[in-house]
Amino acid sequence: RAGTALAVSMKAQSMLAKGCEKLYSVAKAQALTYIAKNPLVHPEQYMATADGLMFKVSHENGLLCSVESQSPITQRLEQNSIYKPVRGTGEKCRIIGPLDEQKSWDWAEEEYKRIRTFSDDIEKISKNVNKTKFYVARIKRHLFLDSSHKLDSRVGRLDTDPEIARAWNRLYKGDFIKNDIKLLEHEYFESKFELLYKTGLRKAHEAAQSLKGRPWFPPVYEE
Repeated sequence: RAGTALAVSMKAQSMLAKGCEKLYSVAKAQALTYIAKNPLVHPEQYMATADGLMFKVSHENGLLCSVESQSPITQRLEQNSIYKPVRGTGEKCRIIGPLDEQKSWDWAEEEYKRIRTFSDDIEKISKNVNKTKFYVARIKRHLFLDSSHKLDSRVGRLDTDPEIARAWNRLYKGDFIKNDIKLLEHEYFESKFELLYKTGLRKAHEAAQSLKGRPWFPPVYEE
């Protein structure tokens, strides 16, 4: 009987493995097709689709043998993610995008374009940081969408910043650091000052950076 039970168990495991492999092949093909059609998509957006849910449900039930970690769309985000300590806080911070200074600014240009396409970041971030959607929406408009800022030499959108793009990604995923919350406070204050006093961005930024405002500085990473 013990031998029979073992044989049945091994057979069942074999069938499960084959089923897992087949399901993964289908899911992988669907993911690759989705990426090809939606090159600017983020992993979180894909996971909200029907195909993405197949990854999630299967993973939660232990059927895909860590397929989610093998997902090409997840890999695209994870392959450039590293963790570094933040000086003076003891926190570990997830950093996406290249660390090379010039490459990081080029990357930020594309990341800002991607953020502008997001339809769920306001809701997600508001839940993650326990703020209203209005609060987050105002900050997103200020940082990424508003083309009426009075800048030093032009009127238009704010210049891109790799650290702001990285912070927005962390706020979106929910693994933000304290400094990311300070960024939200800074940008909210800046947007209110700019609108209330009808000033250019420089004066609004200086007010936000003052002791009476909500100062923010990019995080300094330790090696």
